Amino acid sequence: MEVIMGLAKKWKSWIGYPEDDFYEDVPSEPAAESACKTTASADPFQTVLMRPTTYQESLKAADHLGANRAVVLNLTDMPAEDTRRLLDFLAGAAYAKNAKLERIARTTYLLLPYYADFQCSFTQDPEFFF
Repeated sequence: MEVIMGLAKKWKSWIGYPEDDFYEDVPSEPAAESACKTTASADPFQTVLMRPTTYQESLKAADHLGANRAVVLNLTDMPAEDTRRLLDFLAGAAYAKNAKLERIARTTYLLLPYYADFQCSFTQDPEFFF
């Protein structure tokens, strides 16, 4: 350590830095324990229920998916053309986030983050879709 300090001193004098008047050794103290602690949430999974009436309202579903929230979308009040556009958009958003877009009823869809899973045995039943 002394060798390094000597080299640093020579280098400083060669560059033209003035000599330090004094050195003060500050004793190192152990770091105090933080008052704030991060703990794992008991329920990290959140679900948002949406019943949009316009295409613009429904775009918030992608924001919720981006925040890793599951989204249940009831699209009964949206025009068919807007519904088709929205589903295309959400399919792309789900693909980009490695998420899933599942149809759970005739006009109800579920957006799931990548870590969530959904299993339902009766979604293939034609009676289920009213």
